[in-house]
Amino acid sequence: MGTRHMFEADYRVVQDEDIIQTTPFLLSWGDHPVGLRRSLERIGQCTPLILQPFQGGLRLLCGVRRRQILREMGVTDFPAYIVPESLSDLAALELALEDNLGHRVFNEAEKVLAVKHWSRYYGDRELIRDHLPRLGLPPRREILTRYQGLALLEAEELTDLARGVIDPETGEWLLGMNREDHQAVCGLLRDLRPNRNKRKQMVAWLIEIGRREDRPLIGILGGPEIRAILQNERLSRPQKEERVRRQLRGRRYPELTRLEHMRAARLKALALPEQVRLQASPDFEGLEFTLSITFSDLRELRNGAGVAARLADHPDMIALMELG
Repeated sequence: MGTRHMFEADYRVVQDEDIIQTTPFLLSWGDHPVGLRRSLERIGQCTPLILQPFQGGLRLLCGVRRRQILREMGVTDFPAYIVPESLSDLAALELALEDNLGHRVFNEAEKVLAVKHWSRYYGDRELIRDHLPRLGLPPRREILTRYQGLALLEAEELTDLARGVIDPETGEWLLGMNREDHQAVCGLLRDLRPNRNKRKQMVAWLIEIGRREDRPLIGILGGPEIRAILQNERLSRPQKEERVRRQLRGRRYPELTRLEHMRAARLKALALPEQVRLQASPDFEGLEFTLSITFSDLRELRNGAGVAARLADHPDMIALMELG
């Protein structure tokens, strides 16, 4: 673990104009917590800023969001602790981290920033063993590599990461794309806001389609089919998401999609009554079917059994068996 740093700090009220540099270790990214603004509006600043003498003025080590919200409220003087000018950058970083980690959970973008700053001072082994767990991350090399790589994201994508529009794994995939594809995929995810699993699924399908067809992702997303879905004002966002996912899945698995459509048509042609349900294996890997009959009296049972008995000679049932 990092070395403990003990120091004296002076308490005083400072003017906003005296703060000539914001934190060298930015750890706050994304939207301001609603609770912080409400607290500052209700009772004012309870937690002092932490500042350090710097080039004849002061630099802000802790309290970026507090200061910004207070300034928006018209406040220009802040209670603050002033730490010694001799405090090292590493000690200042650890102070900033403890100040933040002590009262909130970092979003994913803030975890990226913390790893980025730590990487200036610690080796990989120490980062994995001691520091990733402080952020609630598994102590594994691939996790460290991922978060170090995510530091290359642009500011807009870091904001997406902070807001949950993208997740770390998706962000890692984005880094492997050219800039145009990267922006096109991010734009799609901002528009549709799929959940984590659907998001990863959609991006994986896009990458696989692009590789197989040797096409840029921006061309796939700008095609008439997907563009028509996104521009359809009669569709809600969840409806657009579902249709885009269906479009991508069909393009990624054309043969499977063709078989599914054929199966759906054959099942519809059977015209089974509500109390008789026929289900087939969804992956087409086997020939297993499940037939269920729902009944509340003997008459309904006899009717259902009669429908089931006639299925064996129905041409659409025979065709279903051939599809698998």
